[in-house]
Amino acid sequence: MKRELLLTSALCAALSVFPQNTRVKPQATGKENTRQLLEIKMDEGTPAQSTQTQAKPQANTNSAAKTALINGWSNFSTSPNIYGVLISYCKPLHYNNELGAVSFIHRKPTSYVASPAPAATAASGLMLASVSSDWGNTWDSTLIWNDDNNWGRYPGGGIYNPPGNGTLSAAYIVGHGPTTAAAGGWPGNFFASKQLNTFDNVASAAPNAQQWMDITAPNPNVGRVDFAAYAFSTTDDGKVRALGGVTDDNAGADSAVVLVTGTFNSGVFSYSGTNFNPPSTIASDGTDNWVSRPVMAWNEAGTVGYVGVMGQKTGATGSNQGLQPMVWKTTNSGASWALIPSIDFNSAAFSQIRHNITSVNTSTLEVPNFTWLEGIDMAVDANNKLHLFSVPIGHYSEHPDSLNYYGQYGADGYRWLHIPGLRPYLYDFMTDGTGGWSYLTVDSMSTEGAAGLSSGNGFNENPWDLNGADKPRLDARLQLSRTPDGKFIFYSWTESDTNFTSGAKKWNVLPNIKVRAYSVDLDTIYPQEHNVSSPGANVNPNVASKAFFHYMAPRTSAQTTVAAATYTAVVAKLPLTITNSPGYTQLVSNTHWYNTAELSFYTGNFVDGILESAAASLNSSVLYPNPANAGGTTLAIELKNNTELGIGVYNLIGQAVKAFKAEGVNGENQIYLDLNGLEKGVYLVKIDVNGASSTKKLIIE
Repeated sequence: MKRELLLTSALCAALSVFPQNTRVKPQATGKENTRQLLEIKMDEGTPAQSTQTQAKPQANTNSAAKTALINGWSNFSTSPNIYGVLISYCKPLHYNNELGAVSFIHRKPTSYVASPAPAATAASGLMLASVSSDWGNTWDSTLIWNDDNNWGRYPGGGIYNPPGNGTLSAAYIVGHGPTTAAAGGWPGNFFASKQLNTFDNVASAAPNAQQWMDITAPNPNVGRVDFAAYAFSTTDDGKVRALGGVTDDNAGADSAVVLVTGTFNSGVFSYSGTNFNPPSTIASDGTDNWVSRPVMAWNEAGTVGYVGVMGQKTGATGSNQGLQPMVWKTTNSGASWALIPSIDFNSAAFSQIRHNITSVNTSTLEVPNFTWLEGIDMAVDANNKLHLFSVPIGHYSEHPDSLNYYGQYGADGYRWLHIPGLRPYLYDFMTDGTGGWSYLTVDSMSTEGAAGLSSGNGFNENPWDLNGADKPRLDARLQLSRTPDGKFIFYSWTESDTNFTSGAKKWNVLPNIKVRAYSVDLDTIYPQEHNVSSPGANVNPNVASKAFFHYMAPRTSAQTTVAAATYTAVVAKLPLTITNSPGYTQLVSNTHWYNTAELSFYTGNFVDGILESAAASLNSSVLYPNPANAGGTTLAIELKNNTELGIGVYNLIGQAVKAFKAEGVNGENQIYLDLNGLEKGVYLVKIDVNGASSTKKLIIE
């Protein structure tokens, strides 16, 4: 958790926590409405000739970053275009620990021959399941959806395993998603299943194996459901679940979220629906002020679950007026649900979150927004606690009609300032649903997503080609995973090394996958940050800095833990996929790459990795103001773990004139250095962290 800095003096001065509200925050130079930038229902027409003139970014294959053992990336399948993987919260990649099998639902390859042969217009809407029982070394594929009238899009899905079953052939693959048709629009949803005793090119003819639900004629058991593309999950109680929206108002916006639950009875899947109506404010156009991108997470048993949306809650005041989590919880497998308390961003416990975002317009009010611009995900740990992984951003305005507006900064129109204290910070927000919320700072990102619409920022740096006037939108694709026992939580996201981006810009156009881990028992985030797409050795040039549209399976292998007198360690296998194409082309065959990343995380007296992390923290640290006055200056430094800092101030002949120690915490630290008694002039400030050191020049005026 965030903890107060404990600071002690070593020589003739004392440190104190610098008041975090005394630094004046820069004001936005512009604003943007991101509502349209979040569009995900892409047109699949004929691509226009690209008019881009800038050179395509090149992959960085010379990363010196250390990483754990990587099994290696392999090309295991393709799809006819990029659109099936655009949504990070579809959940098409899953690992079933009972059967030791990985599955991936996707649109069939262009060369795949289905039976019966589909109509030419429907061919891109056939759904395929790829399954591996040996961690991706070999794969089998089987067709699960083939419908000339309803073409599958944005699939999610995984393996349904009957309770007590231990053989893959007795299990089923299940997939779901929205559909389009020749007349256009999004008229319904597909729900497909197939027993895994047969791997062939024929969709199952078993009863209800291919179900289509019309959004205009509500299903008698499910009700109205639109765009059922979100948060697919399977649990040990023999249920599969997915989320969709309910679009039934004149504005065409979702008015509710629906949870679709599938059960298996006598060889037939049957589905039921549960609606959630977010208690949000209403904009002047009549639409509800919540974002229709629902998230969901369950414990392994399927008894405890959470469903969440991000919206402005009715009656919220002050810093609570943003698009923030509204979450329901069940403790009886979904038989009943209750809305749990919201995060209170007005409280002192979340002052650091407020400090790390920009203020509303020209005021001093700081309103956190949980934006889909970089992704959101949820998981449930061993204590049935919810983990919500997000990167909050400051609102441009708290007005109910302006909740999708964010400030722009600088000539490039960044949404974050990308300076210490005002970067895109990754947080894990936690609650058991009965008490309050707490949080951990997971990491920070060096880049932000580039827009896919020409009206958005970063569009010109986005390397993908044009389809009409649009490109695929790029984001960090925040993902969570957990071990089956819930003892460990894993975080993944993508960001780019700005040493290699054009003009060192902060756009995520050379993405690599980063992974960190949290121990529930130790209540700590391990200090290691692994780069699994561009490791220090055995780099695959087809993947390094090209890790677009990645997925991490919501469940990992059972962990191997090691404990000794001086350290603890965990080793886990994480299934990961990415999807790209050689020329960053949307509407040609795109390649799916798979990797079982075997990653080690440890805490204690291990030097390897910690030294590297400390050096990175020191390189990005700053002293401000500099020049300083005789009163003092502040050291801003981001740390990957809780650790002690040694800080020494020296004159130009090498004499120590002040020395301090500080107990730093994981995340952003603001450490005030009292300079009283020092004369005007030039000094050197030496900072020591975990065996690494850095010296910075300081001027006192």
